[in-house]
Amino acid sequence: FVRYGAVTGTDYKVYIYDVPSLRIAGNTFEVKALDTAGNVLYTSTQTVQ
Repeated sequence: FVRYGAVTGTDYKVYIYDVPSLRIAGNTFEVKALDTAGNVLYTSTQTVQ
């Protein structure tokens, strides 16, 4: 699924509390930075804390 969030400096916020697997510590997810055309500029794999 895709979520869009706010990015300020080096911080980002995305609402995820309606996705049960993103509330379980140890699960992984990807954050992707896109340009205005929708091309992926950067991908980072993160772990739920």
